[in-house]
Amino acid sequence: MSKASETVVLVGGLAVFGPFWEPSLAPLQTSGRRFVVAERTAIRRFFAEDAAPAQATSPAQSQSSAQSDQVLWADWETEVSALGKLVSELADESGPVILVGHSMGGFLAEAVARTHPAEVAQLILLEASLPAPTDWPLPLFWLPRVLSLKPVSAIIKHFLYRWLSRYDYPPEVSERIARIYLSRPGVTQICAEFSEFNHWARELQSLCQKFPLQVPVTAQVSLGANYPISRADRIWVDQWRSHLRGLETSIPPRLVLWPRATHMVMASVPEALRELLSR
Repeated sequence: MSKASETVVLVGGLAVFGPFWEPSLAPLQTSGRRFVVAERTAIRRFFAEDAAPAQATSPAQSQSSAQSDQVLWADWETEVSALGKLVSELADESGPVILVGHSMGGFLAEAVARTHPAEVAQLILLEASLPAPTDWPLPLFWLPRVLSLKPVSAIIKHFLYRWLSRYDYPPEVSERIARIYLSRPGVTQICAEFSEFNHWARELQSLCQKFPLQVPVTAQVSLGANYPISRADRIWVDQWRSHLRGLETSIPPRLVLWPRATHMVMASVPEALRELLSR
């Protein structure tokens, strides 16, 4: 398959929806590739522009939603099934796809790469989360209340707009991102999705034991924009090296380090995706 006919499926992390990918896609407009942003089920329903939060569908969800502004839980099986169906449809149209998973979206991308090997040509893990459960305290229900306090919200708004202004987001996209991330429901949704981290990590670990990776794997890790952060990121790099050595793949996985980049590498280094696809 020529590069011009390839289909690339982009799977974002926590509350990362379509517009976040725009800076990375701009340098690729003339590549001839087809890019599909696989917005996850919860994100697609929650972050649809000007859409009201949907109602929960189960008693457990209803109780949680009443406490936390109509959260739409990101269910592992639902999200993996939806992504697998999309990949199958795209592969039927134009052949095996390249799967790009960012942050926690890397869990989903790897799960589909393992369970649909004939339909995935390559797996790129973009600042992806490591599938290792953590004992971090998860500030689920008190954090949205704190962040919605006016003094705290004003500080967040200031730094969020500074962050958005540094990158190539069109003004209307910046406004949409800010509107979501400065709202209490938006923050609540992010916290709720983060609460699924350990569950998703364990589910992926279970799949690893049943379905070996049969596709080429490239993992990209950012080295921070300043010296203290980049030194801390070295620990993360060592963890990724160890993780990749443990993958049972026929082709040795690659680790790509990107200096002066942030976790939102699609914005901080828009050309990163293009470079990774050309290797």
